[in-house]
Amino acid sequence: MRRTVPLLAATAIGALTVGFLAAPAPAANYDGAVHRVRNIAPGTAKADITEGAALGSRFVFGAYSTDAIGAEPWISDGSTAGTKLLKDISPDLNTSSDPSGFTAFDGKVYFQANDGVHGISLWATNGTAAGTTRIMDIKPNFNTEPLEMAVAGSKLYFVANPTGSTDQLWKLAAKPAIGPAAPPAQVSNFSGSTGIDNLTAVGTKVAFGSSANGDGFEPWISSGTGPTTFSLGDLYSGSGSSSPDQFTVLGSNILFTATNPTYGLELWKSNGTPDNAGLVKNIYPGSTSSVPRNLFAYNGKVLFGATSTSGPQLWSTDGSDAGTTVLGNVQGGGSDANPIGWTVYGGWVYFSGSTAALGSELYRTRGVAGDVTLVKSINTGTSNSSPRDLRVVAGKLWFTAADATHGASLWRANGLIGGVSRVSMSSTGGVPWSPTILGRVANTLFLAGADAAAGRELWAYTTRASTTKGYPSSSYSRSADSGHRIRVAIKVRATGTTPTGKVVLKQGSTIVGTGTLSSGNASVRITKKLGKGSHHVRAYYLGSVRARTSYSTSLTIKVR
Repeated sequence: MRRTVPLLAATAIGALTVGFLAAPAPAANYDGAVHRVRNIAPGTAKADITEGAALGSRFVFGAYSTDAIGAEPWISDGSTAGTKLLKDISPDLNTSSDPSGFTAFDGKVYFQANDGVHGISLWATNGTAAGTTRIMDIKPNFNTEPLEMAVAGSKLYFVANPTGSTDQLWKLAAKPAIGPAAPPAQVSNFSGSTGIDNLTAVGTKVAFGSSANGDGFEPWISSGTGPTTFSLGDLYSGSGSSSPDQFTVLGSNILFTATNPTYGLELWKSNGTPDNAGLVKNIYPGSTSSVPRNLFAYNGKVLFGATSTSGPQLWSTDGSDAGTTVLGNVQGGGSDANPIGWTVYGGWVYFSGSTAALGSELYRTRGVAGDVTLVKSINTGTSNSSPRDLRVVAGKLWFTAADATHGASLWRANGLIGGVSRVSMSSTGGVPWSPTILGRVANTLFLAGADAAAGRELWAYTTRASTTKGYPSSSYSRSADSGHRIRVAIKVRATGTTPTGKVVLKQGSTIVGTGTLSSGNASVRITKKLGKGSHHVRAYYLGSVRARTSYSTSLTIKVR
């Protein structure tokens, strides 16, 4: 018996059958709408998904399931079938491990969880159940706060007190190229500490607030060893706390906010040496606080919101008193001291600003005095659209916002004034579902949200289209008894990127061949013996550019 293999719809020409390329169907993963990936907590119960982190081509997150599992770590590749419980860390019936603090580092995702035996511990996962393991105890007798973690350089820093007494700074180094990974190591040796907070990466170092050695909460810094861990200054003398926060790198300096009885809550800086911290500017003269908010480094300055005697305004600073000036009032009337979501896109810094005249809307600035521009009033009048979760993916700025017609939805901006459009929501639920962007994997955004059919669950949206199709090719013949198998050429294309991953051929629900993409192309060998006659198969794409599986039009294989 001879096998003749045309690709797609075939026409016989003499003894040779030639295939031609039919118009490809739209990829199912790019359905033009944000869609729910899986109803983890069936019915209208909430999965309570609040955070997660990317792990290669998948997304790790915590979710609550109503099937006696409780709140545990899950993993998703953006498809319903590929969204699974990662591991039931606390297997006792109806007991949750409550995972949180998901942080990607050195090819794994780290998080805290409670297995019901060891208390809250540091865990890591490589994306498999077997590779989801407990690293060490963190706070065995303290079950309320999320773990402080920060990745700086080649180290993961975190706070732990495995003995149940004084909080200490710990580190975990990246695995060396040769040899095993080193175990977690204690960095600090504080006495009398009541805690460490606001752990923040500042270059290859970490800054934080600590009440070490009996002082109040003051600014500290560490390079990962005991001798390089020291206080930046006692800014509130005695046992009072300056409560440092919002550590931000500006050139060779670190800027942060802190409280002092003389100045109130103002902006401070340090060059990273012991006891070197000093006031940048007393923005609101006297002891009244200007309350600097949301520090963001951009183009040699730090942008922030603060309140002076002139009211709330946007400010910028180069780290000096004279160089700390008003950036401008938000266009549209009024002023704003609480800019949210600073994000660089297309040579501008976008943010959510608020005025009495327009409410909370999307603005942008180049960081130059007087240059603060409204991008679009999404919710017209004085109502708030409240842009949040700004992220740049696939050449667009994505964020969530609400308008008067649809409520909260996913939106995108193209870099032009007024160039803002709403992304279609799924038709499965109906009305506003208040999305929150959790993170991204390649060109797919993962979100949490609710619709009429389900509580708050995992949703996804792929920002670039992909198509899967057979490629034009002459057919060939093989003996049914030969060692050779039929190969089918498949091409996968997505706008602006090269897909990676696998494609499979299916006859109905049966897999008849699998191939790995190289530069978007795959040669798929059919491994299932096909009987005489016509066989209709489809190519399915499983890879980096998807939220749901994309598939080709039908491919016809004739066996003679």
